[in-house]
Amino acid sequence: MNVLNITSIINHTSPIRVGTMELSSIEYFSNLSGQKCIFTIAAFAIGVVTLFSKYESMTEESKSSRPYSNLGHPKKFLLDKLAGFTFVRLIPLNMVTSLSHKVSSYKGPKASEEDKSILDFIRMRCSMVEMYAFHWPSCMLWNRMLRKSNDKDFLVGGTVMVARNSNILSDWGMQKNASSIAKMMDDECPVEVEITCPMSVIQGGITTKEKGFGYDKFKTCKLEDLNLLPAVPIILYFHGGGFALGGARDVFPYFVQSLLSHQRKVNLKDGKTVTGIPSIIVASVKYRLCPENPFPAAAIDCLSAAKAFIENFPETDIHVCGFSAGGNMSTMVGFECVRKFPGRLKRYVTILRVMLYIL
Repeated sequence: MNVLNITSIINHTSPIRVGTMELSSIEYFSNLSGQKCIFTIAAFAIGVVTLFSKYESMTEESKSSRPYSNLGHPKKFLLDKLAGFTFVRLIPLNMVTSLSHKVSSYKGPKASEEDKSILDFIRMRCSMVEMYAFHWPSCMLWNRMLRKSNDKDFLVGGTVMVARNSNILSDWGMQKNASSIAKMMDDECPVEVEITCPMSVIQGGITTKEKGFGYDKFKTCKLEDLNLLPAVPIILYFHGGGFALGGARDVFPYFVQSLLSHQRKVNLKDGKTVTGIPSIIVASVKYRLCPENPFPAAAIDCLSAAKAFIENFPETDIHVCGFSAGGNMSTMVGFECVRKFPGRLKRYVTILRVMLYIL
């Protein structure tokens, strides 16, 4: 298994095979990280411009003066002002500072309704932005690519249930007192995994019921009832959000759609015959969030999902990927699955992995 991250990507050039296409690691990572995404480029440009303008204009007089407002700052560019003005109104993260980090504030008899309502409101706004600004358009583009290559194929998505193994940390020898910790958590409910893939890769076990956000939604089912083609690779994805925000349906379909689109253009440029696009199955894990579900709740959910997919699809190539906080989860899952199931994971990719600094 190959490990891809920001520090090792420069020296890592082994090919990655996705369906019938083969990319170098650098091409794969550049597309997977959304390098061509206009939002990513704009955010990076805003950050660089803001950083330089802030430090170049900082004088002894400005340090002691009263701080400017966002829209009234004389050294900020208009795009920077608009981005800051819009973001804090779409996702009011400034409200997080007033929230408690204690589990008792969200669960039990001493739970604070005010803290719970504020946290739910922030999560609702965050999920709304992810769904309508990124996930929905990306799925529509992915679906359009499928329709162009095969008019009978279309994108489907839905929720599958995976059994949660509360004692997986102790069973795998990761934590000695994990059993006692797991008893204090609500571990009765299964882990939800959001599946997004072409309809042609599903051999049976599902029934489409309604239109979703850029895909046809199928009824919730168990993972054991989902019959997938073994030749189609599965990307097991863990979303970001600082372990407290975010959802399973975020920006990741854009990375997949961008990768497939790039490979199609490369094949056309090289004069290769393009009959369709490779099929990929995305399984995004909806792990429990803190502070109401403290460590190791998220780790238990991610490991349980990985174990279930590896055992239920023994002939399928499984790739693990994570963004930001999910990058940490993918690193942990990758290491432990390599130890527990040698040779089963083809690779794992971490995108903007969260780094912890101890001062």
